[in-house]
Amino acid sequence: MEKFTGNNSNIKNIVIVGAGGFGREVAWLIEEINKKELQWNILGFIDDDLSKKGNFLNAYEILGDLQSLEKIKDLYFACAIGNSNIKAKLANRCEEIGLKPATLIHPNVELGNFNEIGIGNIICAGNVITVNVKTGKYVTINLSCTIGHDVILKDYITVYPSVSISGNCDIGERVE
Repeated sequence: MEKFTGNNSNIKNIVIVGAGGFGREVAWLIEEINKKELQWNILGFIDDDLSKKGNFLNAYEILGDLQSLEKIKDLYFACAIGNSNIKAKLANRCEEIGLKPATLIHPNVELGNFNEIGIGNIICAGNVITVNVKTGKYVTINLSCTIGHDVILKDYITVYPSVSISGNCDIGERVE
């Protein structure tokens, strides 16, 4: 995938924090969002393992660690980390250095009425999120999940693929 180099002011630059399997899936998610409406310019991946810097992962460069982004302005990030404790640490660090959280929702997600989706959420393909659902910040809902009515998903939760959560459940912070 080539980087966007046009002048469309609606297109936002984004980095993906985490250069593992889920990071590649998030790149694909962003590509799918862009097929429907061009919104994001993926600059590459961020990873703390500096030996990976300069390598490419599915056509996107591994740019280095978070420190390398500290002086860049107007940059969004997606925290592609499954482990909730590590996700919380990295998301908070990204905010501290001035990066903006991206909320990514696949175009085919069935999203009901009266839901409240938190900042930095990543909601992958095939999900059904019914009504009156509330998600905290940096919640990941991976592929093909069902979230029932009145569910509360608190901050930094990771819902793994094909999970069904019945209505009226309240799931605590950092649960996986």
